[in-house]
Amino acid sequence: MSEELFFAVKTIGLSKRMGRKQQTLLQAVNHNRRETQKECGSRSHIDPTRSHLNRRIAGPALSADVVALAQARMAGAGYKPLRYDYTQPHELLISLPAGTSIDTAVYFAQCLQWAEAEFGVDNILSADEHHDERAPHLHILVLPMVGNLYKGADLIEKVRLNKLRKSFAALALLFGLKEPTRRLHGAMQEETARMVLAHLETAQDAILQSTMWFTVKQDIKHNPARYAAALGLVLPELAAPVKKVKTLVELRVSTGRGPRYERADKPIGFGDDLAELLVEEVQKKPIGFENGQENDSESTETIPVLVSAPTPPPSSPPARPQPQRQPVVELPEREVHNESAVQLDAMRVRDEDQDPRLYDLETGAYFERSPPPDRQQQQAARAWVATAFAAAGRH
Repeated sequence: MSEELFFAVKTIGLSKRMGRKQQTLLQAVNHNRRETQKECGSRSHIDPTRSHLNRRIAGPALSADVVALAQARMAGAGYKPLRYDYTQPHELLISLPAGTSIDTAVYFAQCLQWAEAEFGVDNILSADEHHDERAPHLHILVLPMVGNLYKGADLIEKVRLNKLRKSFAALALLFGLKEPTRRLHGAMQEETARMVLAHLETAQDAILQSTMWFTVKQDIKHNPARYAAALGLVLPELAAPVKKVKTLVELRVSTGRGPRYERADKPIGFGDDLAELLVEEVQKKPIGFENGQENDSESTETIPVLVSAPTPPPSSPPARPQPQRQPVVELPEREVHNESAVQLDAMRVRDEDQDPRLYDLETGAYFERSPPPDRQQQQAARAWVATAFAAAGRH
């Protein structure tokens, strides 16, 4: 049974974006060099009795020297971090299955050469093999630089990561490894789950008697691909479903997809309900009658109306409002002295058209303006006023 390859990438920094765990470059190197004492305790997954099998295959021996190397490399490129949560390095994790028959020294050496070709020899800060855990694996710390340009998290974005996985898979296939089993869906998932459960029933596997069998069975139905790979089962090949094309006769007699997806059959314009409502309103209120006005059913003739899509009337300018006429003011009757007064009494007079200085309080009517005085009389009046003012000034 061939083994699956494992390749993962992690960003190291103080950012908490996307649920990341904060870690500095110094902490990462301390872990890789086993310089953190609490990681080697009784509750750790690290076996201290096998830590001497670990190997450093690239980078300085001390953790502080690795950090100094990264700082010198960025300073030489003229880069100074502006944020505290900047990406310090990227870490590549490459692992082999437990009990593998592959020569780990040769395999990890080839993986280091592949990383140097992808990221540059100067950007490889350290590379450490670990043999004191269940599965042998390799840690490679990569400085996020391209030439003299700092890339940070953009060094390995989504497109670049997919290319790295394909490139690394080409290397791993040379050692007999295979790509990880993909997640199954739909009919493929159901058929694989039935195949795995049938194999366990036929072989009377011990897992059937375990107290965890119910949980394992549910997990098999949810993700059967990894169980099939562990049992060495070949995934079933399902034929692609053939989409049936309906003939013209089948389309003509088809009942459709149902009311959930199709609209009700309605004529162009208004629907049936709206048309019936309009006819009912027309019959209820014939043209020429207003709301609340009683109609004689015998004298009223109902005209049938064909309802269709109405056409909007042509736009026309609004009618100009007609000026309202003021109420007529009738002058009270009074004694007529001359012909002008008779004519004034017979006229319809508006108050706003009259001079308020001509209003007579005693009679309650307007009197006619007197004709302008003669020019000689005006000159005589002015001379008299000037003489009066002069006399007043002397006294």
